[in-house]
Amino acid sequence: MKYCPHCQVRVLTETDTCPLCHQALNPNDEKGVVSFPPYSKQRNRWRKIVRATSISSATIILASVLVNIFTWAGHAWSIIVTAGVLYVWLCGLMTFRKGTLLGVKLMSHSIGLTALLVIINIFSTNVSEASLTWAATYAIPAIDILFIAAINILMISKKHTMRDFLISQFALSIIGFVPLVLALVGFANPIFMSVAAAIISGVTILGCFLFAKKIVISELARKFHV
Repeated sequence: MKYCPHCQVRVLTETDTCPLCHQALNPNDEKGVVSFPPYSKQRNRWRKIVRATSISSATIILASVLVNIFTWAGHAWSIIVTAGVLYVWLCGLMTFRKGTLLGVKLMSHSIGLTALLVIINIFSTNVSEASLTWAATYAIPAIDILFIAAINILMISKKHTMRDFLISQFALSIIGFVPLVLALVGFANPIFMSVAAAIISGVTILGCFLFAKKIVISELARKFHV
């Protein structure tokens, strides 16, 4: 049995990470407790934080919508405020939530930040002039490249936790082809950033199969119950 120094429990598993905290397990069986650690008050504290941030976020969103309606001047700026608050609230909670894989956190930030910048691009002008220009040309591919590269670095530097990043990396790599699709239908010009994002996504998927084929196949089979 392997031992988790963080949770102080012995774990009977073939993986290299603890199923509770996702930290690295010690291969040697060290002295620890077989039972789970005693219940702490952290869960109640976390619920209070979630409740407080939820109420605050809802209040800010409602206030911005009402002000925007009663001072309407052709700009739906409350949608931008709403998107920003939702990003900070949801991704913030995801970031500090214990037990969530780092790869999932990074993927959530990538998707959330992309959605936020798209909304800013569309609603930063008059409603009649809404468009998707700089977001499709620069912002979306840049975010894809940044987060895919970050997860690649983590996978290389922390090989014992590679499994924790695979599904998130595959999802981001697939999303990385979206900028190229937008460029092909005329939303992005120039298209060099979109092409770069697609190349990095393709190389990442190919590299995973070339250098970690067994892990990739087993993880995909486990995730999708194949």
